[in-house]
Amino acid sequence: DLLAAFLACGALLTFCQASQEATERLCAKGGIALLGRLLYRDHAQQLVAKNCREKVQASQIRYLLDEYARQTLGLVEKQERAYQLMLDHSRLAQVKAAALFVEVAKINDRLRNSLIREKESLKSIIKWIQSPAVLSNDVLLLTKVLEVVSNLCVCEDIARTLIFEYDLVDCLSKAVLLPIRSIVAEVLNVILIIVRHNGQCREAVADCEDLLHALLSYSYSYSSNEIQSPTLRVLTYLSSSSSTCQKVCVSGFFPKDLYLLRTFYRTPIVIDHVAHLRRSFNKFCSRLWKAEERKFIPSDVHLNCEEAESLKVTGNARFRSGNYTEAAAYYNRALQLVPPFYFESPPTHMPAKHIAFDQVDIKPHYLPVTILSNRAQCHLKSGNFMNAIIDCTEALSHCLEDGEEPERLRVKAAYRRSRAYLAIKQYHLALNDISFCLRVSPPDDSIKALYREVLLKYRDHVGTEPVRRCGLCGQGEGQKLKRCANCTEVYCSRECQIQDWETGHKQLCKELKK
Repeated sequence: DLLAAFLACGALLTFCQASQEATERLCAKGGIALLGRLLYRDHAQQLVAKNCREKVQASQIRYLLDEYARQTLGLVEKQERAYQLMLDHSRLAQVKAAALFVEVAKINDRLRNSLIREKESLKSIIKWIQSPAVLSNDVLLLTKVLEVVSNLCVCEDIARTLIFEYDLVDCLSKAVLLPIRSIVAEVLNVILIIVRHNGQCREAVADCEDLLHALLSYSYSYSSNEIQSPTLRVLTYLSSSSSTCQKVCVSGFFPKDLYLLRTFYRTPIVIDHVAHLRRSFNKFCSRLWKAEERKFIPSDVHLNCEEAESLKVTGNARFRSGNYTEAAAYYNRALQLVPPFYFESPPTHMPAKHIAFDQVDIKPHYLPVTILSNRAQCHLKSGNFMNAIIDCTEALSHCLEDGEEPERLRVKAAYRRSRAYLAIKQYHLALNDISFCLRVSPPDDSIKALYREVLLKYRDHVGTEPVRRCGLCGQGEGQKLKRCANCTEVYCSRECQIQDWETGHKQLCKELKK
């Protein structure tokens, strides 16, 4: 009974948050295994579907529906409404199960190891990190599961187990690219805890080039407390030993980056981390670092936002006329004049070193995001998909804040990055990006079409199990879905299958057969 499970998990969570003894008893009575089964992806929803095939019970209807609905709705409508509410409760029960795992992992290594020894429960946790975040519920569960992992990784032995037996670093390198601030913050927290352990754990993070490139982008984030600060702390830990420091340096962290961070982000935390990074680079990568320092001349860094805006406009005109290479060149020049910066209206003709925070309003500055996103579109048109991904990732790292403008920019950059990932057959990452666009933006035919294409190719590549949802409406959690006769697409009803066939699936089916 999922309703009983929901209520029981809520009560247990209250007890465990108030008392360590309650958490100890939960583990001693086999609670970890039971919670693991509940948390397993789609399992709770399958239980709801199974129970409701035998009709929603009258007692469940009385609990779920208010008195007005019970009086005005017919029996079938009551059952359908109750079914949807039971699905909502099943998702909330999973969130509470994950929160209970957080309480277990917080306490000590003995309880952390008891969680690790329950292989099915650990598999439930890892499954959420490995799967794409398609629905809002997936995002919520992923955030909570990452909190569980961050507490587990406090123990170095457990961190090594997760890294080398469950490919945790590879999973984190995908999750950190999600254009969702809460998830990025949780992933950075997990990475920060991992790199505190010297040796193999730190080496594993430094060996992941995709993760290092993402860290370099997030070091310029406007979300200083949630994103920039933990990113710089991770880089500081990585630069504290010779082998990992060299990998950070080689990945593309140059003297200009330290200069820009020190000049434009004048907080004590940033200044301290920049000083530490510079000392480490000079100590462990002396030859390479000094060669780069000789190439970089700080006096050459000037700002001219008016000229940058003018170059962007010219680049837009070149793009509209089909001259993508020329447009990209104008965007390149514009980016040289725009700082990765908080200032909404910085002085237009002033060397960077002369600008003080008290001279201007400190607000997020989204011109660099627009230029990067436009240059990414040029790369897409020219077939330079990797460059498009790099530009979109950098653009997204600068607009993770709340608000209408940053959200609009995130959708644009995520949509373009999804197209680039699709082109290089990185279907998991493409599905993460386009699902984000579908969740937060108004209905748009181009987004829906790309989502269906990416989802179909993802399923063709890895199967339907990671995303058991209707290919058209996204519903059908826990239900037995109908499969297309010619490909791996699935649907919750024949009506959805017919509608999808008429709106583009027929062509996608033909392409997959070729």
